[in-house]
Amino acid sequence: MYAEERLKICNSCEFNLMGDCALCGCVIAAKVQKLEESCPLTPPKWSSGTTLSQAQVINNSVCAPCTKR
Repeated sequence: MYAEERLKICNSCEFNLMGDCALCGCVIAAKVQKLEESCPLTPPKWSSGTTLSQAQVINNSVCAPCTKR
C-alpha cells in the first residue's frame, strides 16, 4: 500500500521531527495517507498518486489535513 511505503521513507528522513515534517510542517502520518500529497523535497522522495517506483517530480503540494505548504 502506498501509505506504508511513504511512511517508511518519512520515518528515515532527516526532516522528520518527531512525526512532523520540518519542511512543510505537516503531520507525516496524515500526509502519507492522502494520495494527492507529495514529499516537499525537490526532487521528492515520494510523489502524489504514485509509489516510490513510479515517482515523478511534483512541486508545491498542500497538505490537505492542515493546508500548509
